[in-house]
This record gives sequence, C-alpha cells and structure tokens, in this order.
Amino acid sequence: MVEPGLQAHSYGLSIWFGTALIAGGVFVDVFASLHHVRLVRELNRGETNFTRPSRGAIALAVFLALVGVAMAVYLISV
Repeated sequence: MVEPGLQAHSYGLSIWFGTALIAGGVFVDVFASLHHVRLVRELNRGETNFTRPSRGAIALAVFLALVGVAMAVYLISV
C-alpha cells in the first residue's frame, strides 16, 4: 500500500551516470576477453609483434575517464 503523502525520489543524473559506467564496464569485460583470446592465439603461433597500442582500449579509457569526471563534477555540485 502506498501512502498518499510520499513522493517518488528523483535520482537526477546519477542514474544515467551509473548506467553509463555499468555499460562501460560490461563493454570493457567483453573487449578484454576478446583481446585476450586474440593475443593467446598470436602467441601460440609465435607472433610477438606488439608495436601498436589498442585504439579501442584507449578510446574506452578516455570515455570512462570523461564519464567519471562528469560524475564527480555532478556530485560536487549537488
């Protein structure tokens, strides 16, 4: 039973930042797993040319850093 005087609690932007961070974490997990499988296959074939950084990993790190900074700014301002 819902009391008539209670109002729904608004979470503002926190729910969106939290959802973005969770989705980013899931993406990181999937991306890391695929990268690991590829790396193990390359090592098993004797390929050891690791001369370039992963663009996907760098882009994802930048995205998560920006979301984290935005969340910190939001929490400080509230």
